[in-house]
Amino acid sequence: MIESLMLIALGFLIATLFALIGAQFVWRRAVTVTLRKMDPDGRANEEAGAAEDRQAELDRLFQRHERELTPLQAEIRNLRAENARLAAENDALTEEKAQLAADTDALRADGERLHAALAALRERIGTAA
Repeated sequence: MIESLMLIALGFLIATLFALIGAQFVWRRAVTVTLRKMDPDGRANEEAGAAEDRQAELDRLFQRHERELTPLQAEIRNLRAENARLAAENDALTEEKAQLAADTDALRADGERLHAALAALRERIGTAA
C-alpha cells in the first residue's frame, strides 16, 4: 500500500518537473512578445524590410507565373479552335451519315420493288408457257 502511494507521489513530482520545464519556454516567449510590442523602434524596421522582401518575392513569382501562363493560354486558344473545327466536322459527318442512311433505305425499297416485279414477271412467264 505504501509502495503504491510512493509511486503516485513520484509520478506527481515528475509531472510537476515537466510542467516547470514547459513553463520556462512559455515564460520566455511571453517576455519576448511583450518586449517586442513595447519597443516601437526595435523590430518594426526589420519587419518592414521583411514585408518588402516578401512583396518583392510575390511580385517575382507573379511575373514568372505570367510568363509561364502566356504559352498555356495560346495553347488553350488553339485547342478551342481545334475543338470547334472537330465539332463542325462531326456535325457534317453526322449529316452525311443520315443522308447515306436515307439513300440506303431508298435503294433497299427500290430493290424490294424490283424483286417483287421480277417475281411477278417470272410468274407471268411461268403461267404463259
